[in-house]
Amino acid sequence: MGKLIGILMILCGCAGLLYQWMKVQRCRALLMEEWIRIFAAFEYALEKEHVPIQRFFLRYDGRLPEVERFFERVLQLLEKNEYPSGQMVWGMVFKEWEKKFALKEEAGHTLRAAGDAFFGENSQENLRCMQGCRQRMEKCVEKEREEFVRQRSVYMPVGMLTGLMLVILLV
Repeated sequence: MGKLIGILMILCGCAGLLYQWMKVQRCRALLMEEWIRIFAAFEYALEKEHVPIQRFFLRYDGRLPEVERFFERVLQLLEKNEYPSGQMVWGMVFKEWEKKFALKEEAGHTLRAAGDAFFGENSQENLRCMQGCRQRMEKCVEKEREEFVRQRSVYMPVGMLTGLMLVILLV
């Protein structure tokens, strides 16, 4: 009976680790998809409605609370009016949140560059930068999906086989 419980604990542990890995990958993909929606919404708001950036940040109702808190922090620093540019504020807040977002390098660079798109010199430049950021983030999402499928096809069998090997070694 004790061996059976040990076997189940090992297999459940391996399955739990795999589940956690999949959850982290999914959260990263959801975050990148949310940023794509933000970029598209800002393109529309800029092109059709001519909405100022502060009002856009206040009005944007996202699906992820992390993004809303990120925008709130940017707005707090902008309202203090202590920094020479919005790009500088964006960069500072992004640096604070970079680990919380846990994006891969290319997606992180894209998001860092989004500060230029939100706080550029004029609307046309903002729109052009925003479209570029959205396209790069879409490529990042596609790469992330391909990598996830490739890694999942390796990690799932290897993880469960590792659990089975541990069971065999302990029996």
